[in-house]
Amino acid sequence: MPLPALNVINHGSHAGNKLAMQEFMILPVGAQSFKEAMQMGLKVVVIYSCASIQAGLNAQIVGDDFLVTNPRKIKEAIKAKACNVLLLKVNQIGSMTGSIQAALDSKAAGWGVMISHHSGETEDTFIADLAVRFASGQIKTGAPCRSELLAKYNQLYYELKRRLAVYTMLVWTSGSICKLFALCYAGAFVGSALEGRDHGMM
Repeated sequence: MPLPALNVINHGSHAGNKLAMQEFMILPVGAQSFKEAMQMGLKVVVIYSCASIQAGLNAQIVGDDFLVTNPRKIKEAIKAKACNVLLLKVNQIGSMTGSIQAALDSKAAGWGVMISHHSGETEDTFIADLAVRFASGQIKTGAPCRSELLAKYNQLYYELKRRLAVYTMLVWTSGSICKLFALCYAGAFVGSALEGRDHGMM
């Protein structure tokens, strides 16, 4: 499941101020589950003055508008070592083929991939599914405070529940198969032993 990247401060045309960075986000690295990641992120959103979050060696430099999810621009940025995470927006490149290539090129370079919403977002949950299918590890869909943003987090939660149900079924099924196999094996062994006895081999 992807880690949620939660906006804390926006700049410029997004917010009407003159900050040098477009967005300041929190990424709950170290969370052991999606639920814990959301709890960690929400705590910091509520009290983000505590967010002198280990900037420095572990900082992510996320390529957004200068990459525009374009494989050609990503190759240039890889050569220039301009960033280490692609902010993938399907609407920027305009096709799934381009998006897939952008993600593959970024991962091949050792970059992270963060699937992102865009301005004018709706309650459509496609990017949540995309983040899971791409195994991107990160999703940027804003703070969970409006319905169009909550829809993505809810979709991730439903996907997590679905995966847990499948895993539980597989564990139960594999346990049953093992028991069945053991019974069949024991039955075959007993059967062959009896057959051997009947032929005077015991």
